[in-house]
Amino acid sequence: MTVRLRQWWGGLSLRERWLVGIALALSAAVVGWIAVYAPLTSALVAARETHAIALERHAVIAARVKEIRKLQAAGPRAAPINSSANAISVTLVLAQGAAEQGLTLSRNEPAGDAAATIAIASAQSSSLVTWLTRLESMGLTVTDLSLRPNADGTVAMTASIRRAQ
Repeated sequence: MTVRLRQWWGGLSLRERWLVGIALALSAAVVGWIAVYAPLTSALVAARETHAIALERHAVIAARVKEIRKLQAAGPRAAPINSSANAISVTLVLAQGAAEQGLTLSRNEPAGDAAATIAIASAQSSSLVTWLTRLESMGLTVTDLSLRPNADGTVAMTASIRRAQ
């Protein structure tokens, strides 16, 4: 087999040898691209996406752990808001809690005596989860929740919140 190839190669002119060599080099480059570079590139992109998801989950879990430790350090839980405490409206509690957490309510509408509908246009998911956890410890329950991702990495939220029965 090698003898035949040597005879064939020897029968080519210098110009033909250059053309065959260039064709082989280009073929090797295409095969290398298809067999090595493209799969490695797609694997790297997938790994970066997985890493970003893991970082976001880590941030949410770290915020929850921080909130739990803060609640444990504070001692007994705060007394929940009950129906007899009508002097404190749900909308007022939501507005004050959001401001303390650094969130801006774009909508805070009362829905009866013991409920409200709220919306937040842009918030970090970790601070939003921390705030919702704090609301639950105060005796408020989220009955309807909708989260949508924003292009800047934050989330938009709409929710219905009412006093726990």
